[in-house]
Amino acid sequence: MGKWIILVLGVLLTANGFFTRTYDFPNETPVRYCFNMDYIGVDGCFHNATAPMLIAWVPLLIGLGLIAWSMVRASRKTV
Repeated sequence: MGKWIILVLGVLLTANGFFTRTYDFPNETPVRYCFNMDYIGVDGCFHNATAPMLIAWVPLLIGLGLIAWSMVRASRKTV
């Protein structure tokens, strides 16, 4: 049961990573760098460009890692 939960969590995190947008408002002072996770409806803004990029990439990479780990785990048990 746990392997299926990990696989589903990985798929959801990967899908959420695909639907994350980053954008900025360069004409405002101070400049705002924002993100929007369309899949789950979470958004926010920061005053540096690093935070939205991390928020966009980390769920995608963690999700892909969980999917890969589930596939490796499944292949080891079937052989």
